[in-house]
Amino acid sequence: MLTSRKRKLAARGLEVEVEVIHKQGDVLLQLGKPEQPIRKILVSSTALSFASPVFAAMFDGRFLEGESLSQNSPPTVSLPEDDPESIVIICKVIHIQTSKFATKITATALANVVIACHKYDCLDTMHAWGLVWIAALLETPDDPGFEKTLLAAYLLDLPHEFHKVSRSLVLDRASPFSITTAAHGHDFLPTRLLERILSDFHDVQKRAIAAICKAVAVRDGIDYSGVNITLCERLVCDLGLQCIGLFIVNLQLGGLWPIGAHSITHIRTVVAQMDGLNPPAKLCPDPDCNCRSAGTMKEDLLSDIGLIHYSNSRGICLDCVQADAAGKTVENTGNCRLGNFPGYQIEEERLTVMSVKLSTIDVSRISANTFLLQLAHSLI
Repeated sequence: MLTSRKRKLAARGLEVEVEVIHKQGDVLLQLGKPEQPIRKILVSSTALSFASPVFAAMFDGRFLEGESLSQNSPPTVSLPEDDPESIVIICKVIHIQTSKFATKITATALANVVIACHKYDCLDTMHAWGLVWIAALLETPDDPGFEKTLLAAYLLDLPHEFHKVSRSLVLDRASPFSITTAAHGHDFLPTRLLERILSDFHDVQKRAIAAICKAVAVRDGIDYSGVNITLCERLVCDLGLQCIGLFIVNLQLGGLWPIGAHSITHIRTVVAQMDGLNPPAKLCPDPDCNCRSAGTMKEDLLSDIGLIHYSNSRGICLDCVQADAAGKTVENTGNCRLGNFPGYQIEEERLTVMSVKLSTIDVSRISANTFLLQLAHSLI
């Protein structure tokens, strides 16, 4: 009977240390491809069979070519195609050997574990640790590979985590959403879902840039609320130009100028912490001059950024995604754990309206400054 926690078996002339996950284990799992270092773990076939129907079929004797399961002479089952660390994690969870688990792993490691769980049909066993690891990853959404957290939440069927991750991918990242990274070499995630997140990310970035452009553009008295645009630019007084300059300095101190790639959440935080401008003691007679809006420039920008943030803060409903992928709606299935009806339609009407607004701008007849203002009002 194998009793030692560390055992050594000969394999290809090399000594391989066996990691004992279950002291009374009756099967050795050999992990790693032929060109990689071999790793062996001692596990209980009974425990794995209870958790996974795939392992149950593997240990019923047919896959072992007549070898009997025994603690004295455990047969070896080779799993060369699987990620060794992922299999070890799965086995430790199934055997309740998790006291030394890290509370945070990389998004890539999590995706590998979940893919392996999907292969062996034991996703339910990873729910609790999936909650822990996804919560930790949500704290650093700009980490490389964060997109793979979406795949993990999707396969683990965690609606609240899926909602938070999809929201974070749009609001909390400065780097573009990568469909390739999110897919992790598989086609589990619906293409429509990936395209929506990418579209929402770029839309938020464009609207944030437009909001900043609007904040620092010279007021020209143009009414942007209607379809008919009056092209009558006005001169701004020296005091108004000074107000714009001071506001740009504040943006620069916050790292927001020159305009670069920032998450909308970061922009909102920085603007909220910025110093506002004091209204000038004397104002010029022009009611549309920037000098008259100096005292509210910060609040106006914060309001625009807040509106962008709020309009995209909903996240995506996992049940709605699953229903959409099946050609159904959550109204038909009656299964929406977040209560969103519907939660997964791309905003075709809003995109169409935006396109119409942009098409009304005649760039050949207006200045660059006026175009910035019109673009800002079209996007916000």
